[in-house]
Amino acid sequence: MLPFMNSARHGPSALQRFALGTALLCLAATASVAAGPFSAFHGTWSGRGNAIFNGGVREKLMCKGYYSGKDTSLSLALRCASPSNKIDLRAKLNGAGSTVSGSWEERTFNASGAVTGSVADTRLNLKLDGGISGKLTVSLGDNSQLVSLNTDGSSLTGVHLKLTRR
Repeated sequence: MLPFMNSARHGPSALQRFALGTALLCLAATASVAAGPFSAFHGTWSGRGNAIFNGGVREKLMCKGYYSGKDTSLSLALRCASPSNKIDLRAKLNGAGSTVSGSWEERTFNASGAVTGSVADTRLNLKLDGGISGKLTVSLGDNSQLVSLNTDGSSLTGVHLKLTRR
């Protein structure tokens, strides 16, 4: 067994929590295409939500994100805490027209992957590859982000979050 995996009887494994964190890094990529896909995200965001695991088990999340860069590129640091773990994510994302691509790394569990997708108006559709695979939708509102994640082949089945600008 890998050192970052826990027994199922101890709740969600570190790998499951890592998968959740991987999805959260994509929160930075929604904005207006006309001003550049990342211009609305610079600054500090925080919020809460739930991770959903097989069998309907839910775990509460608290997250804080720090976003910087230019209109067509974004660097971020995202830190999330659940009752059972902490996640430390970094990402570098690029936007070209309506296309989003980039890479991510999770420093606590030493893992990485790729992000690809598209942005239209205030909605982002992403595909995640690497430590997890799945689809992520992010909708931007007035100073808030709504996030919905669905994963493939993982005991983490979904994530629902609301983040607000601080």
